[in-house]
Amino acid sequence: MIYRLRFFLAILLSLGISVLSTAQNRKVETIPFIVNNGHIIIKISLDNSEPLNFIFDTGAGATLLSKNTADFLQYKSGIKRRNVGVSGEHKVFLIKGVKVNFDSKPLLKGVNVLSTQTFFEELDNGEQVHGVIGFDMLSEYVIEINNDAKQLVLYNDSGYKYSGSGAELPVYIVQNLPIINAKVKTYSGIVFEGQFMVDT
Repeated sequence: MIYRLRFFLAILLSLGISVLSTAQNRKVETIPFIVNNGHIIIKISLDNSEPLNFIFDTGAGATLLSKNTADFLQYKSGIKRRNVGVSGEHKVFLIKGVKVNFDSKPLLKGVNVLSTQTFFEELDNGEQVHGVIGFDMLSEYVIEINNDAKQLVLYNDSGYKYSGSGAELPVYIVQNLPIINAKVKTYSGIVFEGQFMVDT
């Protein structure tokens, strides 16, 4: 199933560039992040849990939670499913109706989470990554990734208008993944044209 994406993802490479018209863009939340091994790591809570380390991944079509964390949080897993991703095929269990919070404030309600045996990376400080989140946040908010300030800035998508100097690309959703039509030219001059996934 393919449909047009209703969110906009702004990636900021310089704090000196004005990209947002604040008069019409309503900020909902600002979430700090760290970059670990090339991954954006944020701290969010599931239901009433302590803050957990999640990879924010635009290429994650579903929210994943490690089985160890699901067991620790005493979630009861339901239907067993087969999940296919870049790491291959693996079995997952469905946990329905999870609330996602940041700093005790609600971000998402009624999220279906998949618990998996897949091992997530360990952070450089020794902490464990507990899960991955992407589409569930992207489908709810306009998300600005500010790499200089190390912040995800969430905006209400109603009435949002981009006013920066960057290019706007039409984004389509294929199985909950953001896809763009693009042309890429390598240093050697070879040109590839086709569909590309926007994957942090």
